[in-house]
Amino acid sequence: MFIQSLFILSSLSLATNDLPQDDFSVRETPREASSHYCGLHCAYAAAQALNTPYQFKDSIDNRFLTGKYGSSVRDLKNLLETVGLVGNINGFLTTDHLKLSDSPVILHVRPLSQQSKYTHWILFLGFDDQGMVNIYDPPREYGQITLAELLSIWDGLGIVVTKEKRSQLTALPTSFFFILLIAGIAAAIWTGAHWLSGWKLIFIVASGASLIVHFATPTGFFNAPAALKNVQAAYFAEEIPELEYADVKDLLKSNECQMIDARMSGAYQRFHLPGAQNIPVNAGYLKLMREINSLNTDRPVVVYCQSDQCQWAKKVAQQIAVHSKNDIVIYRGGVNDWKSNKKDEKK
Repeated sequence: MFIQSLFILSSLSLATNDLPQDDFSVRETPREASSHYCGLHCAYAAAQALNTPYQFKDSIDNRFLTGKYGSSVRDLKNLLETVGLVGNINGFLTTDHLKLSDSPVILHVRPLSQQSKYTHWILFLGFDDQGMVNIYDPPREYGQITLAELLSIWDGLGIVVTKEKRSQLTALPTSFFFILLIAGIAAAIWTGAHWLSGWKLIFIVASGASLIVHFATPTGFFNAPAALKNVQAAYFAEEIPELEYADVKDLLKSNECQMIDARMSGAYQRFHLPGAQNIPVNAGYLKLMREINSLNTDRPVVVYCQSDQCQWAKKVAQQIAVHSKNDIVIYRGGVNDWKSNKKDEKK
């Protein structure tokens, strides 16, 4: 565990003021939307945490950005070696590994805007005394999430960043599951001559033990509300009703709704509907939850993006729907429809 993780977390926020923001206002393409410098930001922050600073601009190099969505795991390993650090790659990390780690770990996660694709990197900076996970979510988001929330977005791939080469982190699986698995193997061998073959029994016992662990342990899937909510948003989302221009205009006039702009920050700054706040489709978990928690639960939420061909409003609306108690609707026409109707009204 990071003994000084909270100190590191606060000091990093001061030390990384020179980190560049991705400029979404220039080219709003899927590549920019995935924040393709996120891996570089994590490597830079990890180096700061280990007192091995370097110039961030030196890492903006095609050698370290060869992946489809930015930096691949090999790119980050090569970058860390270039600046004098070691990147220990492990594709099967568990929460037990993280609890044992005394080093920053770059974790491969999925942004909430892409439920099925793992295209983002965040930096693990240890646990606090209450078991909250300290993370850095590039380019500037520092904060804490629960272990369940981390499990809902992480695929188990990580890069343990150290100053010197070390053996891979090891940790026993959950002891309860391990004991049941050994018992199942012993029982399978003992009953191998019966109608239920040994391997079938091993499979049944192991599967049952896994389900018990997920139901009974605090980090199990069925005790992870964030994980269940993300699955709900991705695969079981309810159909969200849509409004036309006249309905949205009336709601705004009576001040009876909260407007959410799902576009990138650059587009939002250039133009947005009256009173709208920005929750971009590529928002990290910390920003998303902060914005959702700021909503007034007594007023409905209207989400929009650029046009009726844009799917970002639907993605953001689904996330708000599963994380809040607000009534949610989508303004399907979005900015284009709003401008067109306003232009017609002036004729």
